[in-house]
Amino acid sequence: LMEDNAMKLTPESATDRQELIAGWKQDVLRRARALVVGAGAIGNELLKNLALLGFGYVMICDMDHVSTSNLSRTVLFSPEDLNRKKAMVAAERFAAMNVDRSARADYCVCNINDDLGAGVFNHVDVVIGCLDNIQTRCEVSRRCALVGKPYFDAGIHGLTANLRVVRPGPEEPCWVCSIPRQALGASQQLIRNSCDVFKKKAHASGHAATVQVSSAFIAALQAQEVVKYLHSREGTMDVQMGCSYAFDGRTNTFCSGTLRRRPGCDGHVALSRILRTPIRQDWTLRRTLAYAREQLGEGYILTFEYENTYKVFSFITGGRCRHCGRELPLWRNQKTIAESDLYCPDCPQVPRQLSRAEDNMHFAFALGREDEPFMELTLEQLGVPPFEVLVMRQADTDAPLVGLEMTGDMAGIMPGLVNMEAG
Repeated sequence: LMEDNAMKLTPESATDRQELIAGWKQDVLRRARALVVGAGAIGNELLKNLALLGFGYVMICDMDHVSTSNLSRTVLFSPEDLNRKKAMVAAERFAAMNVDRSARADYCVCNINDDLGAGVFNHVDVVIGCLDNIQTRCEVSRRCALVGKPYFDAGIHGLTANLRVVRPGPEEPCWVCSIPRQALGASQQLIRNSCDVFKKKAHASGHAATVQVSSAFIAALQAQEVVKYLHSREGTMDVQMGCSYAFDGRTNTFCSGTLRRRPGCDGHVALSRILRTPIRQDWTLRRTLAYAREQLGEGYILTFEYENTYKVFSFITGGRCRHCGRELPLWRNQKTIAESDLYCPDCPQVPRQLSRAEDNMHFAFALGREDEPFMELTLEQLGVPPFEVLVMRQADTDAPLVGLEMTGDMAGIMPGLVNMEAG
C-alpha cells in the first residue's frame, strides 16, 4: 500500500507518455530548432503538433493575414484574430500552448523569396514547408541545398495530401527534382511572363479546394518524420529520407516512393563552408568586398549568378526612353522597380515607358569591380535581403563556393533564438 501511495505522489511531466516510446529523448526536441514556412492550414496543424511535443524553437514565416475562410481550417486562429498577421498569431499560440515553458518562437511577416536571407536556414536543424505554390517551394528547396538542411514539405488539395522528405546534400535529389517538367515549366512562365519581369500590382489569386482533415492528416505525418529525423542524428530512431508520400482520402489509398535526382536540375548548388560575419544590410558593397578579401584573400567576388529560375537577381543601372532616346539612371534591384519608375519625364504626351530588359537595360550578376558606381550602394539598396548568406567564388576557377553569412542582421531577425543562445 505504501508503494502504491508513493507512485501516486510521483509528479508526472507533460511529456511523460511520449517519453515511454522506445528511443525517445525529450531533450532532443527541447534543443531542436525549425524554420516553418507557411502558417496556413498545414502550418497551424504542424505548429500545434510541435508545441504539444515540447519542440524548443520555431521561426515562422508567412506574409498573409488571417481571413474568415481560414477559421474552419486553422486551429490556432480565432475570430478575434481576423486581419492580424498569420505569422505573428501563430508564434504567439505556439509559445502559449507549448508544454515546455522554455520554448521560444520568432516570426517574420515577409515574402521568403525576396525578403529574408538564407542565414535563417543556416541556424535551424530542419526546414518545414507548409506552402501552397511551386515557386516558393523551389526557392526554399534551393536554400536548403545551399546550406545543407533537410526539407520536409507538405501539400494538400481537397481530400488528397502529400509529403516529400528531402535529404540534405548536393548530390541528393531536391524538391524540384520531384516535379514534372511540364508543371515546372508552367510555373516558370508565371515568373518570366514574356519579357515583363518588373514589379506590378498584386492580382487576386485563385483559391484551392482544401479542408481541415487533409491538413491535419499530413501535418501529423510531417511532424512524425521531423521527430524521427532529429532522433536519428542521436542514433535512437530510424528515418527514411529522400522519400515521397501521398494519401488520397477519397479512396483511403496511401503510397510512398523514392525521390530521384533529375539531370540538369539547378537546385543543387551547395556551399563548401559558411562563415559567420558582422556584415549587415547597411554595409556598402565596397565595405563588404573589403571584408571578404580580409577573410578569404584576393581573387574572390560576390556573385548572384547561382540564383535559380525562381529568384532572378538583376540589378538595373538604367534605361532608355523609346520615344526620345533619353537615358535615365535607375540603380535599383529589378524586383523593387515598379512600372511607374520606367516613365520618361520628358515625354508626357506619348507612351512613356522605357525600354524593356531585352533592349537597353543593363544587368550585373557578378559584382566585384572597384570602379563601378554601385560600389557605394548598401546591400539593402542592391536588393540583398537581411541575414543573407552571400555566395563568394574565386574568379575563373571551379573552386568550391564559400558563404559569408550576414550575421550582423541576426539579432533583428531571430531575437528569440539569440536570447536562447545567450542564456
